[in-house]
Amino acid sequence: MPTPSLPLIFLLTPQHTGTHFARMLLETHSLISFGIPESRRIDCDLRPDYLLKGNGIGPDGPENERMLDDFAVEHFHGRMDCEAFLQRIRYGLSLRTQITGNRTAYEELARIAVKDFRILGLELSAKSPSYLLFHGHCGPKYLAASFASAPYKFVVTLRHPLLAVISALRRTNDPEVAHNILCGLDLVLRIPQAHFVCVDLLDRRRDAALDVFPFLGLEPEDVTRRFVELAPPINRTIDAGQRPAAIEETERVGADLGALEQLRTARRMLIEEGRIAPILEPWRRVAFKLQLPARLRRFGYDL
Repeated sequence: MPTPSLPLIFLLTPQHTGTHFARMLLETHSLISFGIPESRRIDCDLRPDYLLKGNGIGPDGPENERMLDDFAVEHFHGRMDCEAFLQRIRYGLSLRTQITGNRTAYEELARIAVKDFRILGLELSAKSPSYLLFHGHCGPKYLAASFASAPYKFVVTLRHPLLAVISALRRTNDPEVAHNILCGLDLVLRIPQAHFVCVDLLDRRRDAALDVFPFLGLEPEDVTRRFVELAPPINRTIDAGQRPAAIEETERVGADLGALEQLRTARRMLIEEGRIAPILEPWRRVAFKLQLPARLRRFGYDL
């Protein structure tokens, strides 16, 4: 269990840009805690013996429970100071739920994370954390937020905006989610002194994934290097009907088959030929309106 006073690594990512990969990358290090998700619920009164209803994750719960995401939004909008925000994250680690029984929230997070690594054939070293790892998704909820004075180490995932949009539409068929991705990319590119992990460009230079550790003042460990060499297909959306690996995402059940085929084709065109399919033109226009192409060019993206 991490000690209460540890500094925070904030993994802040637009949806469908490789959060799972970046979280696992950071979790390979013995000095970084297992990731604490924004969807973790806590008791608003911070009662030490409170037992969370349900599994303690997601928006549903009694009125006295709120997600850590709510507090993060309040914090970055200046309505909650740093120490109060960190207090809620630390408090959330010790809570138990009706489902997990004797396991704390952190013990349950560790159990799930270790299982993901074992799927890849990896065993982690014993943890002795010097950093807490918290991860949240960036989108319109942060439109008026300020990140400039936050005393955290920000790690941000990037992905070609249109590939992220394709992934979102195949998974959710919800245009609002796709719009939120582009908005999130606009916002994270404004964060000063963040480290950016370009998850879809790692094939060009696989060891670039390790650059995050010097940014954090750490050296990559052997298990970290093995994780990077495996190049797990995390955040990859596969065709409906295929049997997914445990760390892959499948298309939305019941989605329009014609629309799904158009999105699959658009993905192949973009990756293999560098061409933009007509179905993506509306999203490309939004990206240009947000001036994303000029700002992403320094990372190697071409829209």
